[in-house]
Amino acid sequence: MTRRQLSGRVLLGPVAIFLEWLGARRGGGSGITTGALPDRVAKDPAALVERFIEEYSRWNAAAMQRHSFSSIHLTPEEKANLDLSVKEHHDLVARYCRPGFSPRQCSWGVPSLHAPGSEVIAAVEQQGDSCLVRTRTTDGRPLRGFEYRMSRADGRWFLESIRGMVGDNSYENL
Repeated sequence: MTRRQLSGRVLLGPVAIFLEWLGARRGGGSGITTGALPDRVAKDPAALVERFIEEYSRWNAAAMQRHSFSSIHLTPEEKANLDLSVKEHHDLVARYCRPGFSPRQCSWGVPSLHAPGSEVIAAVEQQGDSCLVRTRTTDGRPLRGFEYRMSRADGRWFLESIRGMVGDNSYENL
């Protein structure tokens, strides 16, 4: 279930999804690096997750700067900014996932789902060409952390899944 907080209220389900979709309206790039990941990152599961958290946080901040919640009717400029944020999200995911991977969702909000200092690595479990990196949140949110599932191919690690952990439940986040 999608969960977002706005002005101290927690939003669930369709309202949160709509507000996430509405985002990205004020222009400007996210500063996301493009191209291949450095070898030291691509070959180390923990380093890959840490870099993803950093880049996701920068992208989220840029997407949030572009939007407001003033109207459900998008101007052409607002639509262009929405499209830019979605494209940047796909570019971000493409750096970490296998070629051709298509993310299931694109969402941004406050607080960012992934942010340095708010999400730290708790465990790395590697078995052959599979790896699970568990993180935990440190900012008191109900979201207690994430499970990053990865596979290794062509000498590097690729994200396959990110599952958010809320209580005893989990949900796909990638």
